[in-house]
Parts: sequence; structure tokens; C-alpha cells
Amino acid sequence: MGRPKALLPFATGTLLEWVVRRVRLVCAEVVVVAREGVVSPGLTVVTDRFADAGPLAGLHAGLLAVHGEDCLVVACDLPFVQPPLLQMLREQLAGWDAVVPLVAGHPEPLCAAYRRTVALPAEALLLVGGGSLRELLARLRVRFLGEDVLRAADPELVSFFNLNTPADYQLALQRLAAEAEHESRSSPL
Repeated sequence: MGRPKALLPFATGTLLEWVVRRVRLVCAEVVVVAREGVVSPGLTVVTDRFADAGPLAGLHAGLLAVHGEDCLVVACDLPFVQPPLLQMLREQLAGWDAVVPLVAGHPEPLCAAYRRTVALPAEALLLVGGGSLRELLARLRVRFLGEDVLRAADPELVSFFNLNTPADYQLALQRLAAEAEHESRSSPL
């Protein structure tokens, strides 16, 4: 992107603020894991305890910072994450360490539900030099949810539209504008 995704302009604020508003529809407590220097008024912001260790370190820091036992993890570059999908993930967590969507046959560990206790095996991986979220999942009791199940809460699977490139960002802005136009036409005068 050439700049931090979290701070990209989106709707009336930043992409981070937009995603946080969507997550707050399902979660009372929201913790943001960010690089040093990222501040968001009204939010708890923590940094990775293991520098340059990627998403695994971010997951670890977030899990250590929350108070609840059941946690939802959502990457800030998923602007269309659907609150009903997040609710579904959380409801499926009983008896598992994690509930992870499978989209196009690939796990989506950054739009998933985890038990807070997953911080311990994550830290064990980080202490021996890091690792990937995939390696972490291999050590956990994971319930994978396929597209057929996910579509009950998110029929188009838009929750997994990820902003990786400037072209993705432009597509997201176009979708946002189209949704706003649709809502304005649907609203009674």
C-alpha cells in the first residue's frame, strides 16, 4: 500500500475506525494491536511483545491484553467483515481452542475466534524464534468452518475481502459508495 492500511481514509474516518465500529456491534471490549506510534482515541492499543514476528506476535499481544476468555480476531484490512459472521464464530467456540473459517480451501486465521488461553502456545512458538499462524493452528483444537456454513451469516463472503493493494482499496471504496447509495435509496423520506 505504501502507507499503513489502518490509517487509510474510509467512510468518515480511517479504515481502523470503520472495522472497529463493525466489531463493536458484537464485542463490548475491543483491543487494537498496532505498531508503535499508532494511537486511536477511545481504544486500547497494545504493541507486539515480540518485534518483527508477524501476525503470530500480534495475536499473542492481543490475547494477553483482553479480559474475556472468548476472543474474536479481525485484521484491520477486512472492511466488510459482517457482524453476524463474527457472532457465529464466537458461538461455535465452545469446546475448541479456535474457530477458523476456510475460504477457497484456505484458513482465515485473522478473521477467527480464539480462546484467550491460545496465548500460551503462541508464546511457546515465539520464544523459539517465531512461527506462523498456520503452525499455531496445527497445535490447537481447531474447528474449521467451510463456506457452506459461513454463507449462513455472510452469503457473499464479503467478510474476507482483504485490502492488499491500491486496486483493492479502490474496489473497497467503490463498494462502500454503492452500499451508501443503496441505503439512501432504501431509506424512507
